[in-house]
Amino acid sequence: MTETGHARLSVPAQSRLLFFLRSTFHQRPAGETLTLMQTIDRQRMETLFFGGRQMA
Repeated sequence: MTETGHARLSVPAQSRLLFFLRSTFHQRPAGETLTLMQTIDRQRMETLFFGGRQMA
């Protein structure tokens, strides 16, 4: 719906035109970030007894 690299309209301007809050706009993670997020999620599901300190 929105384009981050649009030449004339910023994301806030596009949000106003489409009648939705800018805070609901999220970029989809890609590449290395997505892989890292999946790894963390997998580790978390395997070791639910770990707290935040043990995950770090």
